[in-house]
Amino acid sequence: MITKFQFFAKSSLLCIVGTMFCQQTMAQESISLIKKKPSHSFDHIATKSLVILQDIAVKLAASPSSMTTVLLPNGRANAISIGGSMPFGSAAVALTGDGISYAPLAYLDGSLFNISSGSLESIEVINSPSVSAGPTGLVGAINLVSDQINMEHTGGLLDTRYGSDQNKYVDVKYSGKQDLWGGLFSFNRQEGDSYRQNRFGQSGGFEANDLLIRVKELGQHILSSKQNTELKFQYKDYDNNESRFGISSADLAQQPMQRYMATMGDFERQKDLSFHIKHKAILLNNELVTTDLYYNDGNADYLQTIGAQGKYGHDSVNALAKIESAPDSNLKVEKQRLARTYSSWGVGVNIKQEIEGHKLVLGALYHRESLRDKISVDTFTMDTHYALSPLENNDVTANLKDSARVNSIFLTDFWQQQQWQIDLGIRYEQISMRRELTNIVDDKLNANNYNLMLLNGHVKYQYDQYWSFVFSSAQGFLPLRSSTTSIKPMKSLVTRAGAVYHQNGLDFSAIAFYNSFTSIMGSCQQAAACDNAQNNGRGNNIGIELSLNTQWQVGKVLMPLEVIYSYGKAKFSNDFTTGYSGFAVNSGDRFPYTPSNQLWLQFGTLFDQWSINTQLVYRGNQQGWPSTEPLNPYAKINDALVVHLNTAYQLDQSQKLYFNIHNLTNKVYVESFYHAGLMAASDRRFTLGYQLAL
Repeated sequence: MITKFQFFAKSSLLCIVGTMFCQQTMAQESISLIKKKPSHSFDHIATKSLVILQDIAVKLAASPSSMTTVLLPNGRANAISIGGSMPFGSAAVALTGDGISYAPLAYLDGSLFNISSGSLESIEVINSPSVSAGPTGLVGAINLVSDQINMEHTGGLLDTRYGSDQNKYVDVKYSGKQDLWGGLFSFNRQEGDSYRQNRFGQSGGFEANDLLIRVKELGQHILSSKQNTELKFQYKDYDNNESRFGISSADLAQQPMQRYMATMGDFERQKDLSFHIKHKAILLNNELVTTDLYYNDGNADYLQTIGAQGKYGHDSVNALAKIESAPDSNLKVEKQRLARTYSSWGVGVNIKQEIEGHKLVLGALYHRESLRDKISVDTFTMDTHYALSPLENNDVTANLKDSARVNSIFLTDFWQQQQWQIDLGIRYEQISMRRELTNIVDDKLNANNYNLMLLNGHVKYQYDQYWSFVFSSAQGFLPLRSSTTSIKPMKSLVTRAGAVYHQNGLDFSAIAFYNSFTSIMGSCQQAAACDNAQNNGRGNNIGIELSLNTQWQVGKVLMPLEVIYSYGKAKFSNDFTTGYSGFAVNSGDRFPYTPSNQLWLQFGTLFDQWSINTQLVYRGNQQGWPSTEPLNPYAKINDALVVHLNTAYQLDQSQKLYFNIHNLTNKVYVESFYHAGLMAASDRRFTLGYQLAL
């Protein structure tokens, strides 16, 4: 029956059986609280080594209260959190790039994205929702800055690497300008094996390609206006033969990098094609008008193990563990498949103008999304020799069509008066969602329409040349894709206040935060239960963020240091029942997948042609589902301190060698508890690379 399995469709394999909860930002340049500035000292030391998303996760950990949970080895769409948003899935954090949403289905499924590290120039974390983003996200945004056209000179870069598990990487870039035209060509390819192996020593392989082309034209004066137009074309594909299924706690202690034989054949694949035209024009009265026209089209295909012997998720792990160690009979294995096609397009217009010291921005967005999902369950038998054989006539199929229409308008106003800087914003948004579900039980058609009004404000007071004080309060929201018309979007209020100190290369900040969430709903995991789901949960996360950035110069040796510590206490504040039958949350329960303590420490040295950079990442213990203290030992994810080392040697002005070690101490720890069982993080990995500036 269709009600026996939950839909991947809600958040692209984030909502799996056993998961308890699922579900261009305009940076405030004048307020350091809102946008984390990169450490320029480490620009000279850090090597661009974003080989796979695990490395991007390390980079995101360098921002207060931010973290990434790797859901799939070598995955490209893992769970990203800011300020305690992890229980609500990756869609709780807005992903932006080039002034538009980075996720192709930001409203229908914000967790569907493919972060390709090869075409990224930098990553910025914004710790507060912004009215200029659509959707705003619950807690803030990750701004992914892709490679830009070099309008100063013509040149390129060749970057090639080889590492553990036969990981290979090649990146080629070429950019330049001629007359009024500029262009960029960027291509990178990655391939390798997983760090996990089955009992026969076999690993799931992965490969990915990313092609980025930019063309920019600098227009002449036309009717006293100056303009330029940029075209961006990007193609990405990704194929990973890995499973989200973990292992038992007993196997974690004995063989942490093990993969169960029943999960062989699992995979995730995605192809994505996008076009983006950005036009800027300065009008007669110095108004800057930016127009964005974009289109995205793609398909995704997933096959993942969901259960065995009639049990699902975490309940099925022990059955797989038993048959793995001592196969004495055939095992019934169920795998769920999602075949998806999707598209999105839109037009956005922003007008910036300064009037009597007020910097005003008026923007509007017209946005459309659509997707089609075909969902089925395939049943197999695994014999005592670990061979999987499909069973005939046991597939259950459902077809799902979702669409979203969004119309929004926003206005921001920034002005400065003596020591005060003030930035206010308002956004109005109309959202219409439609769902058609066809399955063997019945057919359904639902529509969900709602309007939103969001406000935010940011204030900075410059006390003297060293100290400044900041305060911000911003509303955010998360669209919930559901077949139930009573479901409302999840909402948040993010409040931050603190002090910032800057003097002669020493930066220090102490920021207190209070993030409140309303209209919380658990995983909509069964079709029948989802029909009656109500999202009336509430919760909050209160804490503090401390950061220190400084450097010392001893002779010719530069020694930078960066320390970031975050503490948060995230709890639910009322009793409520989720859409998953038999699962309830009690007031005072701790948020799942949310550590109370996080620490990032980075130090290094730069001398002559050598640079050495050491990173320490500490993540406190977590709970796999809501629970009061002390944590439930079965669902507890223990704390972990992981060390990474990056070294580089500059051969000459155009050539560089580098050597990186991920997880230097070979720490064994649990990375994820999302799908079923415990997913161990990767063990020690080495990367040797060579860069040539062309």
